[in-house]
Formats: sequence, C-alpha cells, structure tokens
Amino acid sequence: MQCDIVVAVDSKRGIGKNNAIPWRLSDDLRYFKKLTSTAPAGKTNAVIMGRKTWDSLPSQVCPLKDRLNIVLTRSALELPAGVESCASLNEALACAAKHEVDRCFVIGGAQIFSEALCHKELNTVYLTQIEADFDCDVFFPEQPALELLQSSAPKIEGELCFRYQTFKTQGNAVKANAAP
Repeated sequence: MQCDIVVAVDSKRGIGKNNAIPWRLSDDLRYFKKLTSTAPAGKTNAVIMGRKTWDSLPSQVCPLKDRLNIVLTRSALELPAGVESCASLNEALACAAKHEVDRCFVIGGAQIFSEALCHKELNTVYLTQIEADFDCDVFFPEQPALELLQSSAPKIEGELCFRYQTFKTQGNAVKANAAP
C-alpha cells in the first residue's frame, strides 16, 4: 500500500495559524479532493491526520467523503461512525490495510508529517507551494532528502500565486504520479 503526504505550505513552510489554514485556494481544495479520493474500482483511499487537524476540519466536510478517515490520537476521542482512531502512524497503516485501502495520504499536522517523513513506507510528497507569507504558527518540517519530480507552472487565484510540486523520497523507486 502506498503512503504519501499531501500538504500546502506558504513561503516559510507554514501550514497553519490558530489551528486553521490561513488561506483559501479553491483550486487546491479540488486538487486535494481529486488526489485523495481517486482510487481503482472497488477500492478506497485513506486520509490520516492528527487530532488537531481533525478538529480543524469544517463540520460540513467532516468526515472527508469517499475516503477512510483515520485520526491519530493517544486520548479517547468521540468520532462519527466510519472514522477510525489509532495511536500511531504504524497502527493507522495497519488499520488501512484491514480496510483494503489502495493509498494512504497523511494530511497533517506537523507532528504527523515529521513521523511520516521518516517512515519507510513514505513514497511521495504532494506539496502546494504558496508564494506568500501568512505568519503561520505551525510549520512543515524540513526534509532535505526529497527529490523534485515535477512542478506545475505557476497558478494564480485571487492575489495568490502557487504551484503544485511532486517529490519522491531519496532511494525510493517511486515514479512520478501524474498530477490529477
């Protein structure tokens, strides 16, 4: 089973501020949904997130449709039916395997990203690079052992310029996945 990261960062690797995403990019939200939802017939994908990321999701989209939602937490947490709770990334990957998931996408937050970046199962990082500073208080960890596979042409939405980038982990034989 493939394990990937999906993240949007500002110019200083910021990913959040006050437990929320400080920008709104409709194109990036569509990209995220298509990337994390597209699976072969009869299969589904999983999104793995920390409890703070879970708490930050707007109620109208929670849980994320057409994907197995897995929340990493060490505490008891009341979750809707169909949403799994696990204590670690390894446990989440094992849970996803039991559900016959095609691909797992780690979607945040910073602590979960740090763990995933060091995990032997990590294949690809899908990163939306936003060319602006949002004075974030949470950051995507630096990871020098990533190889850029592809980068989209700059896109503009409102006053924001951004691009989609795909990286692979060093030493991993993963080929570039086509951007959705």
